[in-house]
Amino acid sequence: MGRKDSLVTDGLFFSYGEKPAIRGVSVEFVPGKFIGVVGPNGCGKSTLLDLLVGIKTPTRGRVLLDGEDVRRLKKREVARKMALVPQKFFINFPFTVHEVLLMGRHPYIPRFSTPSEKDYHIVNCVAEQFELTEFLYSYITELSGGEIQRVVVARAVVQDTPFLLLDEATSNMDIKHTLEIFTGLRKRVDNEGITVISVMHDLSLAAMFCDEVVAMKNGKIHDHGDARKTLSEKNINEVFEVRARVVDDDEGCGFRIFFNGVSHD
Repeated sequence: MGRKDSLVTDGLFFSYGEKPAIRGVSVEFVPGKFIGVVGPNGCGKSTLLDLLVGIKTPTRGRVLLDGEDVRRLKKREVARKMALVPQKFFINFPFTVHEVLLMGRHPYIPRFSTPSEKDYHIVNCVAEQFELTEFLYSYITELSGGEIQRVVVARAVVQDTPFLLLDEATSNMDIKHTLEIFTGLRKRVDNEGITVISVMHDLSLAAMFCDEVVAMKNGKIHDHGDARKTLSEKNINEVFEVRARVVDDDEGCGFRIFFNGVSHD
């Protein structure tokens, strides 16, 4: 558990009032993998991510980052290790896109200091990668929902952390930008060894990009492991209550999932 860049949950529990949301979740997120978190609405996926980064505090159990309880680490320490793209991002102050991206460098900028040339260089490189250069000096309040989501994902990438957590980060994006972003993150996993943990509703995207999948139901982990194994017809039926056919893909995309309707078993 003390391995470099390790992230482990140990018997996590969390409730909203008297309503349990996370129930006894223990999982190790293997470094250098693209990991999908899937499950029906209300199963605890977003809550799990909030617990991982320390936004929420478990009622029992621990989140261990490099062997240390996240609750005992300073926020700046956590922010240098984990970046979160939240499901809902709201900002009503007219920051420019450039200013929002620079926020991702705050964990590295000493107090009362200004951004360095390195900080500006990282922002400009990521802006180009995410096709945001033309928007750099536009106000965030003037952008569409999909454009704002691209900015928020880019800000997390600018943060340059070993762990990147995405909570339905492409829900407002068109398919072109969705595929471009996941392809870019897939390359970062393969080339730089970062770990991506992504809450996903689209199982086809999970099949295309994920090495591993955590399948959740009712606040618990139903199954976890290799994506092809976890996204089985049996698990999809049990977790989502739908019938599916899972077939290997000869075109290099791993495997595909076809849905056959709602299960009434």
